[in-house]
Amino acid sequence: MNKISENVTRVDDNIYQYLLPAEPVNEQDPIEKSGIKRIEIVAPQELQGVRNYCLTQKVAAWINKHRQDLSLDMLKEGINITIKDPEIAGTWSVQVTKTSWLWEKCKNIIPGFFQTYESPQEVRLEVKATNPSMLSALNPFGSNTEADEHVLPPSDLSTDLDPYLSTLDPYTDAFTRLATKALQELEPNWVFSNETTGKYRMVIQDNKLILDEIKENQDKNQNSTAVKTFKKSLQLLYGDKTVNYAKLVYGIDLDKMIKEGTPLRPDDVFKCNIASLHLEMSDTEELLDKLKKLQQSIKDLTNDNLLAMCVADLSMREVRGLKNAALKFAGTKENSPLQQLKLLLNDILKNNPENPTKMKSADFNILMGMLEPTQEELLRACTGRAIIDRAITGFDTEGNKNVEDKCRDLFELRQMYKKLRKTDDWKNWDAQLAFVAVKKSLYTALPDPKNPEKTNLNVGLLIPGPKDANGQERWYRVDAFIDNGSGDVNYHLLPVNDDCVDKDGKRCPAVKLYRSTNSNTNAVGADQSLAADLNPFDSGPNTINPDIAYEQEKKFFIDRSIPTYVAFLEVAEKVKSSYDHPNTVLDDGEKALLKAKYQKYYQKSLDYFITSNKTHKDVKEAISLLSLMTSNKADEVFTLANQLINKVADESKELRKYKIDQKMKFVGQSLGGGLSQLNTHRLVILKDRLYIAGAECVSFCGPGAGVQRNEEFFSWGRDRRGWFKYVSDKKIRVDHNLEYSDFVPSVGGPKLGTNKYFPIKDKIWFDFSGEINTPLPTAITKEIANEPTHGRTFWYNSVEGRDFTRKLLTPFDVDESIAATLSLLKWPSVTEAGRRTLGWFLYPYFMAKEWLNSNNLPDKEIKSSENKKGVVYVEFQPNQLNQPIKV
Repeated sequence: MNKISENVTRVDDNIYQYLLPAEPVNEQDPIEKSGIKRIEIVAPQELQGVRNYCLTQKVAAWINKHRQDLSLDMLKEGINITIKDPEIAGTWSVQVTKTSWLWEKCKNIIPGFFQTYESPQEVRLEVKATNPSMLSALNPFGSNTEADEHVLPPSDLSTDLDPYLSTLDPYTDAFTRLATKALQELEPNWVFSNETTGKYRMVIQDNKLILDEIKENQDKNQNSTAVKTFKKSLQLLYGDKTVNYAKLVYGIDLDKMIKEGTPLRPDDVFKCNIASLHLEMSDTEELLDKLKKLQQSIKDLTNDNLLAMCVADLSMREVRGLKNAALKFAGTKENSPLQQLKLLLNDILKNNPENPTKMKSADFNILMGMLEPTQEELLRACTGRAIIDRAITGFDTEGNKNVEDKCRDLFELRQMYKKLRKTDDWKNWDAQLAFVAVKKSLYTALPDPKNPEKTNLNVGLLIPGPKDANGQERWYRVDAFIDNGSGDVNYHLLPVNDDCVDKDGKRCPAVKLYRSTNSNTNAVGADQSLAADLNPFDSGPNTINPDIAYEQEKKFFIDRSIPTYVAFLEVAEKVKSSYDHPNTVLDDGEKALLKAKYQKYYQKSLDYFITSNKTHKDVKEAISLLSLMTSNKADEVFTLANQLINKVADESKELRKYKIDQKMKFVGQSLGGGLSQLNTHRLVILKDRLYIAGAECVSFCGPGAGVQRNEEFFSWGRDRRGWFKYVSDKKIRVDHNLEYSDFVPSVGGPKLGTNKYFPIKDKIWFDFSGEINTPLPTAITKEIANEPTHGRTFWYNSVEGRDFTRKLLTPFDVDESIAATLSLLKWPSVTEAGRRTLGWFLYPYFMAKEWLNSNNLPDKEIKSSENKKGVVYVEFQPNQLNQPIKV
């Protein structure tokens, strides 16, 4: 290609960047004098492939040629360029992108919310087909000028069709190599779409895989041969599941393509590679089953040469991972490959685990090492489409944000896994989940093989946690997907293995992850989430039916918590054990005080049991015992009370021995941050549950919970602080993370755990942390520099002092800090009043719009899984061995 093309690279589907030379060529050059180092060229989305690539190169070449006469002001005014190349012939306007006057005014009304810190060294030009009369084009070139720079065609696109077994490295097969080259050179302006697109097909000639332009009278036999070979390659490299997944989720039916002679496009190869990245618990279950069979088949084997026959059931990816794991585990000169493999399998299967969740973390990581691509392999799997220049955001980073595409979610999600792995940084992990991951589809929608009108939803996707201090992987699985039908979309996340622990040796937390507002029309419940933002019936953004899905999801919380009456029983027994301990030396006054104390807690235990179990069969007996506690038979009554509460709690499995010793964490950003606070209040205070390993609310840029909820929160905690004092050191923790000039946290009233805080009363049971961050114009971290205020994350690769400044908050200065950062919206009560007033008008509109759009994807898939109340609840089921994928 010509020299100018070396400086033109793709940034997004239709965006290219032209890098100016690092060193000034001419100090009098107007472009260089302006300090611009990078020009982004935005080509029309309707153009496809090499035409768009050529167009951007011609524009860049024209700018380079006329730089001595150009200025930034001229580009802002707009310049017309005439191009004679038949593929892109016409007149094109080149102009610095401008927003409308009205939009600029709206942005000023909401100060800071859309502010970014993009470098002044960058400028974005938009290229559009136009008529010369549409622009005044006040520049020395007249109304237009010709761009006659020649763009050379792409280099020869062909590659040797290697035998299937010639390589064990994933994503280095001939199809991927050729597709990568094609998508980078021939069709760099590829746009995400459910339909496979492209002008070129793959053809096998003389043991070479070549690219040929698709024509009307193409040889269908050639097409079928290429698809057959590609299918075989996929099966050998990644297994049948990838072929099935591509068919059922992405609509790439390779068998149908073989039968009909449909051409194999680079886009097909790309999507199948992305399909192979979908790893969930069923994949590890299937692999574990294969390894058990392999262990039996090689048990009496002594000849290394026969080993290849025994691993035939495994994909090439699995064989390569198994080989590397065995070599690492027992790689000595004395051990043959067969011996290495036997030692490895004997170790990881020594306890005959029923399924991967029963394995130790170290053994599970060996399983994942056979399936999970390295970072280098991941980039190759992206087939020339990897997102390198930008930060991956919660909203779709690639393509048209309002067009549904199931491949895109996985494509973007897998590329942000690296951020989730940041070593032992749980704040960063929470932020990446809340800002980005939760807005990707963390479930799979598959057609029901028995009923085409119905969709089966499946969960079990594997998500990395932060690596531990030794660099070992921690893995989480998506344990449940919930859509309550009125704006609350959330997930349950659980560590895969019970021995997955944090730096303190405690089991890694269970996570309730709430989705933020998602206005993209391709998102599940998009209009419902907007309606929840404007809900006029609450003191802040909230779902209108917060408790509607509780019956389905309550086990997740009950398994990790005890009711208050059991908590006070524990306190009474703890205090009584001190009173009864033979080594306790007390005088009569101290004994009397201690006795009165444990009797008080027995009384509270009975009282809370009666209050919360009014229809229980033993409530009458409890009331009778409560009335006798001040009688002369008090000692006997307290013994009976102890026996009754223990019996009731044992029957209902509410004693501590039945519970999972695991912290409960509620996490969300924006609307999700509000929901994390509201549901901490609902699932702790309103449900009256005490989490035995502690509960934590982590809110990023979330609206408030309101005055009443705060009062109830502190009143509830103070009344139960005896449990925290005598039995548990696991406090309730609230963590608020805010950004300077973000108005969203100003609505909804006080944040949970802020006003009404009184240290003397609350420090026993409650921990608070908070910070407000301010991005700096010197920021170079993409997540800060290029993203608007409300969508920025501060916890990945950012440096305090260079990228942002941090102010730590106390419960007393959260609301004041929010108000102080807003130039116009300094009165949160006014902001909240405006939100609710707007809600009275727009809430019905969004709910009606959601109902009208219910037949669109993906809402149609969700609707088919709703119960009678409109709730979608999908829970992980182990040992399914890919049942949802098989048809």
